[in-house]
Amino acid sequence: INFVSLLIETKNYLSQLNLNDIEIGILCGIVLTTLNDPVINFNNDESFTIANRIKNELYEALRFEITNKLKTSDTNDSSDDNTINTLLENINTFLKKVHLIGAIHLENLKFYKANFNGSKLPDLISEIYELNKTFSIFNNE
Repeated sequence: INFVSLLIETKNYLSQLNLNDIEIGILCGIVLTTLNDPVINFNNDESFTIANRIKNELYEALRFEITNKLKTSDTNDSSDDNTINTLLENINTFLKKVHLIGAIHLENLKFYKANFNGSKLPDLISEIYELNKTFSIFNNE
């Protein structure tokens, strides 16, 4: 899977969801509390439980916001539950794409760390990835 293509595809998918600012904010919270994210390490059961509870509450808040948006829209009909469920399924698909992007990004970083140890990095790259200008995976900073 091409990393950049996946980023663009995911961005387009998010745009098609037509979420408002509040819904996007809640969605960001859901992404940050995703329990199977390779970047976030839940080191004990308590933090895992708290993150799971927060994620569930955010899902409920998102459902509430979507329901309110549909109730106040001009196209109010009996298929609102189906519309809500479809939108939530699409959001779950989006979250899977975001997780895949994170996993691919982590693999790319591992590759660069393994293959370019000791290489001289351009200033911009070292700033973006918060690395020393001389790339070394053995620095424990």
